[in-house]
This record gives sequence, structure tokens and C-alpha cells, in this order.
Amino acid sequence: MPQIITFCLLLLTLAISKKMFGRWFNHLNIYAAIWSVIIFLYQMKLMSYIEISSFAWEVILYGYLTFVLGTITVFVARANYGKKNCDFQSNSELPVLFFLDGKILKILILIFAFVGLVNAIQHWYILIQKFGDIKTVLVKANLVYRLRTDGEIKGVIPYLYIASYVAVVLAGIYTAYKNKITLTAVFPFLSIIIKEFASFGRAGILIGFLQFVISFFLFKYYLSSLGESKRFIITKKNAAVAFAVIIIVFVGGATLVKSFRGTYETFKASSSSLKQFNSGALISPSIYLYASSHIGVLSKYFEKGSETAMFGENSLQPVYNLLSKFEVVDHPSFFQKGYWIPMWTNTGTYLREIHADFGDVGLLIFPFFLGLLTTFYWFKFFEQGKMRDFIILVYLFLIVAMSFLVMITRTSVWFLSLLSLLIILPLAEKFCLHYQKRHQVN
Repeated sequence: MPQIITFCLLLLTLAISKKMFGRWFNHLNIYAAIWSVIIFLYQMKLMSYIEISSFAWEVILYGYLTFVLGTITVFVARANYGKKNCDFQSNSELPVLFFLDGKILKILILIFAFVGLVNAIQHWYILIQKFGDIKTVLVKANLVYRLRTDGEIKGVIPYLYIASYVAVVLAGIYTAYKNKITLTAVFPFLSIIIKEFASFGRAGILIGFLQFVISFFLFKYYLSSLGESKRFIITKKNAAVAFAVIIIVFVGGATLVKSFRGTYETFKASSSSLKQFNSGALISPSIYLYASSHIGVLSKYFEKGSETAMFGENSLQPVYNLLSKFEVVDHPSFFQKGYWIPMWTNTGTYLREIHADFGDVGLLIFPFFLGLLTTFYWFKFFEQGKMRDFIILVYLFLIVAMSFLVMITRTSVWFLSLLSLLIILPLAEKFCLHYQKRHQVN
């Protein structure tokens, strides 16, 4: 029954969202598609997962419906004021950031990607000092990963790696503007992969990939709405080449990390068909677990009902981390509590974390306001063309895209890269305006 309901809701969402937004790539489709995939994967039971409780199914359905309701609320409000809802003929001009054919944007990408690369190299330098050489680091990859998660790797410059994630958002914009993949756009990915390889983690690679995809599509939609030039209309060939390169870099980096870290693949709960892929690079028991287990953890979380958290502790974890440095609050745990489903795993979707942070009220209102705000900024950006609104829209989309896994605002990557972009882009635009006026450059 859950699969049938999920499939029907997915088809309904795909049917109405294109008509509502005028584009296939929108937050309703992303939410429905991602949650449908993890529900179908879980219900395949390639591992002997626990049954999802009726209450957990109700919460998942309610989260989807209130997200949709928040989205529809904006459409209704706009209709009351006589505003068009899917008119992509924007009256805005190309942002001043592109007045030198994107050279300023290119320089920003290179600067931030280089800063991220320096941080990655410094991280590797610390590891080599600790273990002796690169070969030993690679051989002891699993130990390095455990030491990193326990905070035992000392001396790495903190937070500087955020620069790579700033660069990858700008790279998505730049690729949309140039209408082709460039080495400039690939550079931030290499910085992220080298850094994640030093940590033997893969979550950062996934976040970078999603940032690029979201910023690319949203900015391409905006450029195509300007109607100034056919150069902004993306062709299937250009899109295919661009994403083939990015996907190869993304999958290659994640697979390389997995191969060296020696991820545990022999789960007793795996079905015989899944065990055949124990040595697989792209399909394996651990990958299936990471892709599908989260709603099982959500169900177990509600069943146990034993977690306590400070108000907003998960959703606003970077703020709590900062306050803990001044001993205002205790430092929250970087990792969520794990549950046996019947494998130990700890990520239980964004619904688990907003409930832990805000209780039943969080479940009642957060998905609604997520849908409402994302839709509000969708129209605000496409109608006014301000880069500040674009950045907020990208990061709201990122919450939606990662909602099946965690509340992404708990990560420093989300919080600090958003803050950095909201500071950097207005300053860059002011510089461009000043330069343009001073030199009378178009």
C-alpha cells in the first residue's frame, strides 16, 4: 500500500508542478522524487529492515502534504493580487556581475577554489606528519576516518574548506552563463574531492554536487527568461556534456574514497541478491543502506521516544557550536544517535531532527514554511533577478534535496557557505558597479 500511495502522489506532483512553475526542475518535484525513491528502496527490503510504524508513515505523508500546502499558499496569495504565476518573461537585466563577460565571476571561483585547495593540501600535510607518508595514510584509511570523527586529527585549519563550497555554487552559475563546462567550473570539485579524500568522507562530495546542479538549473532558467540572446538557451548536447563531466568527477571521487576506506559490506541482514554486489563500486550493501535506511531510523526514533535536545540544537548546530566555545552551552554531538533496524545507522531524515528540536509544533509548521519560503524566493528571484535572492533560493532547495537524509542546516558547510555568499556577492556587485561607472564598460 505505501508504494501505491507514493507512486500516485509522485505522478500527481509531476503532473501539476510543471504547470504551476513552468519548469520541471522545481522544489515540489525534487521533494516528491527523492522521497519516492527512498520509500521504494526501503520497501524493496534488500535488507531485512523493520516495518515502518503507522505513525511514521503518517508523519511522512503529513510532511509532504504541508510542504505542498505551503507552496500552494504562495500561488493563492499571488492570484489574489492579480500576479502571474508561471510567467518566465522576466523584466530584469543580466546582473552586473557579468558585465565583463563573467570575468569577475571566474576570478572569484578561482580564488575560492584555490583557498579550498590550500586547505586540503594542509590537511594532507598534517596526515603525512602523523602517519609518515601518503601510502600509510591510504592503507590506514579506516583508522584516519575514525580519528577524524572522534576529533583526534589536530592541527588542520578549521572552516577554510568552506571556500570550495562557495566556489562550487559560483561554478554552477558560471556554467549556466557560459553554456558549457569549463576547467574553471571543475576546479572547485577537485578541491572538495581532495579535502574529502583526506577525511575519507563522502557527504561533502554529495553536497557539492547538489549545490552545483541546483545553482546551474536555477540560473539557467533565469538566463533563458531574459530573452536577450539565444546563447542562454541550453542545448541538450551542452547539458549532456556538462553533466557527464560533473557526474564522472562526483562518482569517481566518491568511489575512490569508498575503495580506500574499506567500507564494511558484509551485513547479515542483506538479501542473497544484494550480497552478490558486496564488492561493487557503484552498487553495494553499504550504498543501499545509505540510500534507503533513513525512514527506518525515523520510525525507530518515534518508537523509542527517548531523545532530548536543546531548542534548535540540530537545525542550528553551527550556532550552538559557536556558543559552546564561550561555554554558554554544552557542545552538541556532531553525530546523531544510531538505531538498530537491524543494522546500526543514525540518519533519520529532516523530520526526525525538527521534531527533536521543536517537538510536535516543528512537524506541524516547518514543512509548511519550507514550501512557502522556497516558493516565495522562487518568484522573488525570477521577477527581480537579485543575486541575494538567488543564493537564498539555492540553499532552500538544498534543504529540500537533503531532506531525505538530514536537516542540512546542522552542517557548517550549509551555514557558513550561505553566509559567505551573502556577504561576498553584494561586495562583488558593488565593485563591478564602481568599475563600470569609472571605466564606462558595458
